[in-house]
Amino acid sequence: YLIVKNLFDHGYIDAKQSVNLNHKLTLGQIKTTDDLLHEI
Repeated sequence: YLIVKNLFDHGYIDAKQSVNLNHKLTLGQIKTTDDLLHEI
């Protein structure tokens, strides 16, 4: 969640992407940093 927040704060992703990524993290669809970066 911290990585997603930092990406959003620095303008690399928008609010919709941020919510989507956090949702996938919550559901366990994203398990590693590589998975997270791939989703972006």
